[in-house]
Amino acid sequence: MTREQLVAYMPWGMSLMTMYGYWVIGNKTWWSWYVPLVTQTLWFIWIATSGNFGFLPSAVFLTAIATRNLFKWRRETLQTA
Repeated sequence: MTREQLVAYMPWGMSLMTMYGYWVIGNKTWWSWYVPLVTQTLWFIWIATSGNFGFLPSAVFLTAIATRNLFKWRRETLQTA
């Protein structure tokens, strides 16, 4: 796959992954936050590949939220177990 194809088509797959991530988060399982973290990793790769650095603040912010919520939900799950 060429760089141009990655830049053009990768956002479609990442958007689908983002929608799936929000779906599983709605199930309120602590591990569901791994889906957005994996998706954000792909967004960072896309940002670097495409040179669309305007997306970087959003990617950093969403990664921070997903990381925070993963640890918070995990801690709550362990406390109730």
